[in-house]
Amino acid sequence: TNVYRWWKPEGKLYVRIARAIRFAPLLFWGAFG
Repeated sequence: TNVYRWWKPEGKLYVRIARAIRFAPLLFWGAFG
C-alpha cells in the first residue's frame, strides 16, 4: 500500500522534512516579505 511505501524510506522522509523546514522561510518571505 502507499502507507507502507511512505513509511519504509525513513531517510528520505527525514530529508523531505528537513527540506520543507529549510525552504519554508523562503516561501514565507517570498509571499509576505
